[in-house]
Amino acid sequence: MSVFPIVGEEDASHYRDLSDRLSDDMNGIRALYTTRQIVAGANRQPLG
Repeated sequence: MSVFPIVGEEDASHYRDLSDRLSDDMNGIRALYTTRQIVAGANRQPLG
């Protein structure tokens, strides 16, 4: 079952582009957040 309403092929590919871009953004945000967590952890406790 598709999330999107039934649309023409052109619209469908536009929706796919949007959802791809959105998931890329989510991955980017998650990566940024993870990096910040790692940096915060490294600042709290000396490595080694």
